[in-house]
Amino acid sequence: MADLKTKIENVLNETRILVLGIQILIGFGFRGFFEPGFDKMAPYARHVQLAALGLMLIGLGIMLVPVSYHRLVLRGRNTAELHRLSTATVTTGLLPFTLAMGLSCFLGAHWVWGIVGASVFGGVVCLLTFVFWYGLEFVAASRRRKSTRLYVLFDPLREAGMNQEQETDLSTRIKQAFTECRVVLPGAQALLGFQLIIMWMTSFYSMSRSWKLLHLASLTSVAVCTILLIAPAAYHRIVEQGEDSEMLHQITARALLASMVFLALGICGDFYVACRLTGVNMPLSLTISLLLLAFFYVAWFGFTLARKRREQHRRLAPATAGERKIA
Repeated sequence: MADLKTKIENVLNETRILVLGIQILIGFGFRGFFEPGFDKMAPYARHVQLAALGLMLIGLGIMLVPVSYHRLVLRGRNTAELHRLSTATVTTGLLPFTLAMGLSCFLGAHWVWGIVGASVFGGVVCLLTFVFWYGLEFVAASRRRKSTRLYVLFDPLREAGMNQEQETDLSTRIKQAFTECRVVLPGAQALLGFQLIIMWMTSFYSMSRSWKLLHLASLTSVAVCTILLIAPAAYHRIVEQGEDSEMLHQITARALLASMVFLALGICGDFYVACRLTGVNMPLSLTISLLLLAFFYVAWFGFTLARKRREQHRRLAPATAGERKIA
């Protein structure tokens, strides 16, 4: 049986694979609003494309929760609770992506088969995706655990002991921090590339100046995110000359958390532009974009900071009880 360290490294690598694929598709999703064919799409199809993009962003937000949790709450320590959280976010984050796959395939097919044929095609793809990502796993997990409850899909480690904690040395903490940087970085770079190429597309010049400025601000935010994620590697080579240090771990953790702040801003800024290009009015577009930003910050920082306070209270409780007994 694999030890806790190996399990956490495995789930981080799996998250990296999933996030990279999702963020590349998110980049394509943003670019679709600037393609010539977008103007020829029916209003309902434009809204479907916006919904598919929104679902992928929600899935991305869910999958990145363990990154901030590991840095803010656990400070790089390996615990069974982190393993459970990472497993739950990976399996839950795939659900909105499953729906987005169906909607995206519907959009690709509606040019050829019309609404009815495209609906059937998109539904089949969505069903097939659900069967291979959830259905087969549900059957296998139910047989192994002899339980048919739904949590075996989205929280398969609920019944496992969550008090295990493994001594995490400095090299392991730094290695996992770099892995978490690689979870965010490739997708951020892909998104940055799509944001840059959009500025050379014909439809970009027809946008209002305010939308262009917002897109430029979003591009800048993702660029800052990318710079922050690369900075620890430069520090490791130039300053530490490849050696591990506590300062390197702190710099990597802080750069990673700061990059997620800018990543959310860059995504939500361009999502507002996408809403306006779709035909959504300004107040509703602003509301949706701010809600998406709030979702990212609550999931990545609000939830983790609340758990951090809870962890601090839990650790202080035995000491407080001991002081009262002595008194």
